[in-house]
This record gives sequence, C-alpha cells and structure tokens, in this order.
Amino acid sequence: MHHRPDSLGASTIANAWLAGDDAALPSGVSVTPDQIDTQNPGGQLRPYMVNLGYVNTKSLMTDGVDFKINANTRLPGVLRNIRLISIGQATYVHSFNLTMPNGQVQHWAGTLAPYNAVAASGTPRWRANWSNTFIWKNLAVTPTVYYTSGYKNVAEDTNGPGTRSCSDSANLLAGSAAAPTTQCHIRNWWDVDLNVSYNINQKWRLYATVYNLLGFRSPYDFGTYGSYLYNSSWSQKGAVVRSFQFGVNVTL
Repeated sequence: MHHRPDSLGASTIANAWLAGDDAALPSGVSVTPDQIDTQNPGGQLRPYMVNLGYVNTKSLMTDGVDFKINANTRLPGVLRNIRLISIGQATYVHSFNLTMPNGQVQHWAGTLAPYNAVAASGTPRWRANWSNTFIWKNLAVTPTVYYTSGYKNVAEDTNGPGTRSCSDSANLLAGSAAAPTTQCHIRNWWDVDLNVSYNINQKWRLYATVYNLLGFRSPYDFGTYGSYLYNSSWSQKGAVVRSFQFGVNVTL
C-alpha cells in the first residue's frame, strides 16, 4: 500500500472508495482496485492499493533514553583465570510523534505504527540486550539475552489521530480470517542466544551458535502485514524456534 502519513488514514480512504468510488476521495488520492473475484465476478471490487502523494508534514519528533553498561574483569577466587566481559544496553522510546500540516498529531510510540511505511513493524517502547562473555585461555562462551516490549495493536498513521484505544484495534484485524475480533496488545518477546568459540591459533578459530536457545515462540500479532500472524521485525527467531550455526574462521 503506497501511503503518505495522511490524517485521514488508509482505512478511511478505502471505506470512502467502497461507498462512492473515486468521486468520494479527496483531491490527489486514488485507489487501485483488486482483481475480479472469479467466484463472484459481479461483486464489488476490493480496494487493493491506496495511492497518495507526498506531503510536507510539520515535524517528526522522537525522544527517549539510551542506556549502556560495560564491565571487563576477572572472576574472583578459584575462577580468577576466567575473564568476564559484560555489555548491557537498552533503549526506551518515550514518544514518536508526527505532526500533520493541519496540526493534528499522530502518536506512534508503543503501537504498531508506523504501519504503512514500514510493513507494520511498529514501535515497541523498550528494547534491551545483555551479553556476558566468559573467556578461559582460548575458549570463549557468550550467552546473550534480548528483550522487546509488547505494544498496542493500533496505528494512528492508518486509522487517524486519536485511535489508540483498544476499541480501535479491530480496524487492523479486518479481513484476516484467522484473527480474533479484537487484539488490544501484543505481548513482549524474549530471546536467548549462545555462542561458543575456540581459538586454535592466531589464524584458525572454531565457533558454534545456537539461536533462540530456550525455544521462545513468537507472540501472535494479527494486525501486522509484514509477515503472517507474527511480527518478523522483532520475533523472527520465534517463528523458526531454534537454529544452529557453526563453522571455521581463517585469518590469512
């Protein structure tokens, strides 16, 4: 769906086209119809694509906080020959707002917006990861934990400003036979990866990685269209469930 961040929203435009064809649409807006349904050739065509020109919005503003911690030390006591390198970082998105030419403001943080421009990947408020590398002689073991917060199944860039309540979630579920009537919130997502490497010498290194070690599954997201029933931008590993990678690195 080609889309500008229009204050009307793609759903409003599509519904207007269904009610009155192109004559019911604002200037500069058109709808490309879907192909004829062979099972119902006389039926009304569905809106396939909403076409909108670009607009000069007033502002796109975001604010939040980034955190990062680092530690590099040897473990105490009998484990003193093991070095620990710990790195943790997190991002919190407080706001992500688009102000339209008419002054209306779309609020995207913590929702599935921006919906139309980025395949409904959304803007989770929290993302964090923490890795701990334990090094003993030529062996290194690194478990890494990832966290992505949940978000509301609403998007003001497609349904218009002021559509962030749970009652508006049904607008993103229309047309999906597998979707429930409402889904207000998509739950958070965890992932744990494990990497093990061994330096044979200065040129040769063996490594193996297990992705999604604990087998977490992707949360259902019935509103996104970038993938089917889950949001691949944040939880692709949960669709695969568990995968493995191993090999040899050679430095010439």
